[in-house]
Amino acid sequence: LRLVLRLGHQSNPTLCGTSGKGRHRATETRTLKGKEAADSCRRSITLTMNVLFFAAVIFVFAFCLHVFIWKVRLPRRQTDALLLIFGSVFIFGLAVPRSFIPPCMALISFTEYLRCGLFYAAVVLAYVISYSALEADSPTLLITLKIAQAGALGLLKEDLFRSLGDDRLLLPRLEDLIRDGLAVSENGNYILTGKGALFVKIFILFRKILGAQKGG
Repeated sequence: LRLVLRLGHQSNPTLCGTSGKGRHRATETRTLKGKEAADSCRRSITLTMNVLFFAAVIFVFAFCLHVFIWKVRLPRRQTDALLLIFGSVFIFGLAVPRSFIPPCMALISFTEYLRCGLFYAAVVLAYVISYSALEADSPTLLITLKIAQAGALGLLKEDLFRSLGDDRLLLPRLEDLIRDGLAVSENGNYILTGKGALFVKIFILFRKILGAQKGG
């Protein structure tokens, strides 16, 4: 049997050579595909980091500008001012020539700009919502602080109610509604504006979708 196989190999050397070359080519093909997949993965990670880094730098710059303006003068409509500042800085960042942008922040395709815009908008909206809780006295925060200040002795319910009157909780929020154009005060009565009524309808619709009650 060995003799027959040896004779067969000797009589067909081309076949053996072709088989060896075929295996070699298949190995090279698999190696090239592996390299291409690795390169594609690295490019994807690099582009994602560019998007995150660009948005983070723009946000930090806008935040610093926001703090500086607040130190100079506190805007009357703080939420609108925040949206204006963060939006303007982002547009300015997109308008900067690419030659002035380092490679770690470079955005090339429309998809990258879109991803950056969506990520930046999500971060800004999250910050604005968080800022609104700091802008006015939060009832939960005030109650927690009052209880903490009482120490180990605790705080009587009557003392807590007496310290948290309308001047601390209700009136500042009514002033915020008037300042933001959601309500007006006429002859001692508070009336919703068109903007306020639209806000309430959206809020009620959202709670209906969630199956929640109309209360806050």
